[in-house]
Amino acid sequence: MSTTILLALEVGSSCRELKSFKNASGFADYVWTELCKSYLGASDKDYIYNGLTEKLWPYFKDTQKPYFERIVLAITYDRAFICKDDYSEAARCIRQFLSKYPPNPSHSNHWADIADFFESKPKHESVGFIQSSVVGNLFRHDTYLHDPEFRYSPGYNSGLEFVEKNNCFNVFSNTPIASEE
Repeated sequence: MSTTILLALEVGSSCRELKSFKNASGFADYVWTELCKSYLGASDKDYIYNGLTEKLWPYFKDTQKPYFERIVLAITYDRAFICKDDYSEAARCIRQFLSKYPPNPSHSNHWADIADFFESKPKHESVGFIQSSVVGNLFRHDTYLHDPEFRYSPGYNSGLEFVEKNNCFNVFSNTPIASEE
């Protein structure tokens, strides 16, 4: 069974595993399913087969969508990280998401544990997630991540392009805040 892995990150330097959550579908899949159902009319898991995630990826930039939803969505992106100064805000956004989209108790869901982790005020400079153990560690330092020509976009033609240290994505500095938030 695949797992979701929480990593301590020293951006530009190192990463180490902090916690492993069994059944990776309790992480990104839950968020993508709920947002695709809410905004794109999908049924459970429908988005996997009809390409709706391509429409979902840019939602983190859409200031017409609730900020907490956009933050939680951005946390699910490959190589997304959350800095120490943003841990309490990450927990708040996750709790709001869980309140709006209550998880099915018969399904795996890691988000309450993740919010608890952020609320515990961990000392790590930043953290990130490996969404599924089947893809490996996308934070590792190899030629692929140091290639200056590399541009990562979740989904095809999403318009999401960013390059930071090691091509990582800072969730809070890259998610626009609407003027009314």
